[in-house]
Amino acid sequence: MPRNSTGNILSSYAATAIRLFRTPDFTIGRRGQDRTETGRRPHMDLLDVLAKVELFEGLSREDLASLARICRPRTFRAGEVITRQGEPGHDLFIVCEGLVEVVRDNPADPSAPHAVVNLGRGQIFGEMSLVDRGPRSASVRSVGDDSLVQVLDGDDFQKVCGDNLRVGYVVMRNMAADLSFKLRHRHLTGR
Repeated sequence: MPRNSTGNILSSYAATAIRLFRTPDFTIGRRGQDRTETGRRPHMDLLDVLAKVELFEGLSREDLASLARICRPRTFRAGEVITRQGEPGHDLFIVCEGLVEVVRDNPADPSAPHAVVNLGRGQIFGEMSLVDRGPRSASVRSVGDDSLVQVLDGDDFQKVCGDNLRVGYVVMRNMAADLSFKLRHRHLTGR
């Protein structure tokens, strides 16, 4: 029976979600277990998550492994703030499990921030800080308990790019393409 794209996506997600989360240096969880000793579900393979990140499109598995080695896992509870609008940015964040919500302060009513978008597995935020270390343009908070986010430190990323110019070129090319798309969309829609 043919399946629609939503069925394929859900099926693919379910298959990926049962994989183990690994980097070349460590592993969390064990094959065949539903939960680790800490009670958390085993995580999917970090390299597979990084391979799905649009910013890293075009990088080899070896290039992705060099980025995986500098990622640090962080877990957030529901409502916990990951980044705060206006604070200096330095790190890139990659959502591996759960959902996070991007919110912007509402100048008309500071007590009611405006939700911009929810981000899930394989999506990123904070990428502009890799370029300019400017203030965060929005706050990001965890939507549910146990949102797993990998943190890629800006200084470590610069070192990887210094050691492998191709990684820096591909990431910056992808960032420029994304920025170009957003500017065109904004120009065409007036939003």
